[in-house]
Amino acid sequence: MKFSRKKLTFIPVLVLISAIIFPSFTALAADASYKFSAIDLKLKVPEELICFTQTTTGNNAYLKDIGAQDANEVQNSMKASNIYLEAFSKDISYEIAVVGMKAGASLSNLDELDENQLSGMFLQYIDSENAKQEDGLTETMTGKAIDIINDRPYFRTEVTSVSDEKQTIYTRKYYTVARGYIYMYSLQSKDNEITDEMINDIRYIINSAQYTDVKKSIFENGVFTETLSTILTAAIPIAILAAIYLLITRVGRKSRAKLSSEEAELRARYKQEHNKK
Repeated sequence: MKFSRKKLTFIPVLVLISAIIFPSFTALAADASYKFSAIDLKLKVPEELICFTQTTTGNNAYLKDIGAQDANEVQNSMKASNIYLEAFSKDISYEIAVVGMKAGASLSNLDELDENQLSGMFLQYIDSENAKQEDGLTETMTGKAIDIINDRPYFRTEVTSVSDEKQTIYTRKYYTVARGYIYMYSLQSKDNEITDEMINDIRYIINSAQYTDVKKSIFENGVFTETLSTILTAAIPIAILAAIYLLITRVGRKSRAKLSSEEAELRARYKQEHNKK
């Protein structure tokens, strides 16, 4: 019985270590929660999506699926674009990016504006979006609106982009300003029009968003998480071997003890029968 208790406490330790090393496994096991202290944001992502952050490590099994050479490439690209989270469908047919940055002093939080001010800012935002032009792309805004999600206004736009190579990209973006930060949630699909399923995924993320103080964690440091991941990756096989050895050793001891006990019992019975004679 003593061994059983130790075995039960040892297994959760392995599960915990595996969760740290293989974030993709835990992300697929249930809706994943993320916190970003740099932009005061907490959110959740649907379980069916594959996620990357600025602290993604080399142990992420999906790096090659998105065409990345290594984790550093993903981290550097996300940091350069102020992307804090990228979520992909399993077939990499569409992606959702969460962007955050400090807002300028002249930019007001959208939830603090009255109706007229909000409408005026929305028109300014649409003008600025239409003014954006990217070389090699022909962009057409196909939809725009102010959506109220959890009592917070978001500027929503839909854009269809066609490249010179005739590749079509469909984009649906939500924009808001809160607590002095700009937040953008962008859904992109290549060649396939955006479906209700895709919209449900991005709306789920936005619905879960909490704009609040987030305490900085050491796990937000990419160097630390990569180092920890490397150390634990080496430690896992050793821990598993140790568990197997412990199991075999304990079972062996238990078997030997049981045999000794049975042997002693037989000897006692033999003496008892012999004395009767």
